[in-house]
Amino acid sequence: MINVMKIYFENGLHVLVDGKHVLFDPTTVFGPDHQARVDAPGKPDLVVVSHGHADHCNDLSRHVDAGVPCIMHAATAEIVSRYVNVDIPSLPARHGQKMTVDGIELEAFDAAHCVGSLQFKMRTSSGDIVFTGDINHDGSMSMEPAPAIAGDVLVIDTTSWNPPASRESSVILLETTRQFIDEAISSGRPAIIYGYPLGTAQEMTTIANNMERDVNVYLDRVPFEMNRVYDKHVKQLGKYHEAGDFVPKENSVIVANLSWVKHEMDISSKIRGLARARSMVACGKKLNAMLHVEFSFHSRRDTIEKYVGDGGFKAALPFHGDHGAFPLAMYKRGVLSVDPHSGVFSFPG
Repeated sequence: MINVMKIYFENGLHVLVDGKHVLFDPTTVFGPDHQARVDAPGKPDLVVVSHGHADHCNDLSRHVDAGVPCIMHAATAEIVSRYVNVDIPSLPARHGQKMTVDGIELEAFDAAHCVGSLQFKMRTSSGDIVFTGDINHDGSMSMEPAPAIAGDVLVIDTTSWNPPASRESSVILLETTRQFIDEAISSGRPAIIYGYPLGTAQEMTTIANNMERDVNVYLDRVPFEMNRVYDKHVKQLGKYHEAGDFVPKENSVIVANLSWVKHEMDISSKIRGLARARSMVACGKKLNAMLHVEFSFHSRRDTIEKYVGDGGFKAALPFHGDHGAFPLAMYKRGVLSVDPHSGVFSFPG
């Protein structure tokens, strides 16, 4: 008798197989319009968190309160603990680590999206399922490229599927940021860069510390804390300081917090009043408009297609991102695909 794996989305990605219930990335960000209408099998046996961005873990605390075991990178546990103001009891995972929890076999691999980001392979009697969370196969100034993993079923981040990110966008971002910093400092002005504290802030700190000229790097409180987590778990980002009550000097680069989670502005409200300061936004639509290309810290469409092909996957489902065009493209490649947000996917089907 063939054991069937069932996959669906409802406040996270649920996998039911071999009598076990595993929940990947518990999140309420999508809302009820994207929830699959299925009979929930009760609390999961295991929760797996890919990384610390809130749109992948903002529903974690209720599972922690219910005593469900959780797996994530130690850096992610530190980051998530900040959101909920309590320590997150978790089983730490790292790249290349194999683990078995209550009969559930998992292996972790780097995802290169931000510090602590991991993709996971789960071995089952129905085949191997790979869940990427947010992933970046190209890497960046602060992260090494994510490896490609082989398996049977892939659930992958498709944020940059449509519109597709440009192949040259990372190089353009690097050159544009360096030029912005150089022009600001050459004109005797502080360079203010607004970005998300987890991911963008570490990238901007790395770029600033690799300028040909010496600069002083200062960060808002939250980006500063995220940099410390990166230093602890990856490598030293270089010299930087917490801004506090600091009044910026001319040769300064200030990484200011632009957080869509809590909308915190620590020093930003102070430095916005500097008439001679120059500023740029290093994420989102404003960045794309400045670069004149589509940029993302997520894998591009062509690298996702290569991942599916190289991994020999029989099925590939979207998690975040495009839920319509991606399944159609997979079918044209002879790969099974549906939108797991609209119903239950069974494998083998």
